[in-house]
Amino acid sequence: MKMIIKTSLLIAVLGMFSFTASAVTETITFKVNGTAACEAQIETLITSLEGVTSATWDATTKIITVVFDNESINADRFYLILAEGGYDNQELHARKGNYDKLPAECKYEREPEND
Repeated sequence: MKMIIKTSLLIAVLGMFSFTASAVTETITFKVNGTAACEAQIETLITSLEGVTSATWDATTKIITVVFDNESINADRFYLILAEGGYDNQELHARKGNYDKLPAECKYEREPEND
């Protein structure tokens, strides 16, 4: 009987710890303009952010897939950091000055900005 009580108590205590808050992982995909030569640079801009697990950009489709903890970072930050790095994306158009700073092999044909 004592063994059953001890086992039940141990299970209850361990159960309390298993319900602690955990990160909520989210995956999003969106368009980022760029060239195959700068695939690593595009991915690194995103993976350098705290809360990002991975970022994979496909040079053919121009689609990036980002896995992140949505309690640590907001997806809007991805659009901003890419635009600041010179890369137009589905939400933000990079400033000309930021685009001009890209190495020649990273420059891509830009679409007109829609205001």
